Amino acid sequence: MASGALCFAGELPGLLLVRLLILGSCVAIIVGFSFVRCRLAVVVLVSALLLVATGASVWDAGASLAREGAKRASSRSPCGAQAAPSRYRHVVWIIFENQGYDHIIGNASLRFTNTLAKKCGLATDYFGVGDPSLPNYIAMTSGGTWGVNGDSSPTLPVPSIFSQVKARGLQWRTYSESMPSNCYLTDYPNRDPVYTAHHEPVLFYSRVRSDCRRWDVPLGTIRTGALARDLSANTLPAFAIIGPNDDGGTVKPGCSRPCGHVDPPLSDGFLRLWTNRIVATPGYRSGKTAIFVTWDEDDSFSGGLCPSLHCDHLATIVVARSVRPGTRSATMFSHYSLLRTTEELIGLPGRLGQAATANSMAAAFHLLRARR
Repeated sequence: MASGALCFAGELPGLLLVRLLILGSCVAIIVGFSFVRCRLAVVVLVSALLLVATGASVWDAGASLAREGAKRASSRSPCGAQAAPSRYRHVVWIIFENQGYDHIIGNASLRFTNTLAKKCGLATDYFGVGDPSLPNYIAMTSGGTWGVNGDSSPTLPVPSIFSQVKARGLQWRTYSESMPSNCYLTDYPNRDPVYTAHHEPVLFYSRVRSDCRRWDVPLGTIRTGALARDLSANTLPAFAIIGPNDDGGTVKPGCSRPCGHVDPPLSDGFLRLWTNRIVATPGYRSGKTAIFVTWDEDDSFSGGLCPSLHCDHLATIVVARSVRPGTRSATMFSHYSLLRTTEELIGLPGRLGQAATANSMAAAFHLLRARR
């Protein structure tokens, strides 16, 4: 009987009904049931089997829809869809201001930021070089602070990632929101600025001043302007920094104090607009564009630099097609790690300053194809 039942399970409902009627008649003769009672028992049995079969079909259909939904959700995720390349064509940094790790990760007002960290990669032990802002921008673009310990400095005659990129025959851009014109050297306006010059590291390197006049450009909007054009034309440079605007001394909707796009909660909308715009481009979908989202320093303003790199704990999010969703790395990284990793991804020779000894982020976030 067990083997017969297994055979019946694969048959069409009509044939199965016939077999069951015959089986029911046989059983009726054996046990002495009346013909009517036997047929009634068979009908009840068949009804139960059909309900089970129908339920299984509905379950299978529901499971199939769930699997399809999961596939579609995966395809919409910016990370985890491709193997790592051996080199990247584009690396983009988006840099916000003055927020420590604990003020970003788990902050309910930064919904997109935290979703991006979960869907892509998050460095959980990443540090800046201390206070104030400018030394952090100098460190992440040149591998040292070179005596800079405030938010102003004469130009520095040192190599930087900007000069590295140019020497390699590639191009860079800084896209600065609310900057009035290319390579603008001072705050704008002078009082309560929306464009802050000390958030613009390229201004402080003497070796790239002529390139600054061409390649340090106003950001524009999501639809018009320098970055929108470069994304539409698939002409994004090898290295780019996107700089959100400052508060301008005004309190905006959603803010309890003066805030700009560099600050929460407005930073979340800025990040959502530009990240979604970048990851929708063919350049990103090809698997050879990486985006790093970080903050220059925390908001403790404890004073002074921190050479041991243990003072300013920052969130840093890593976005690329090869990053496995949900990746978290507790390896100690710093702004020097960001510089080193970028040099590796776009194939720049040499490592600037402390980038030479900093931990690379490439292996932790599956950014580069492993060498055999």
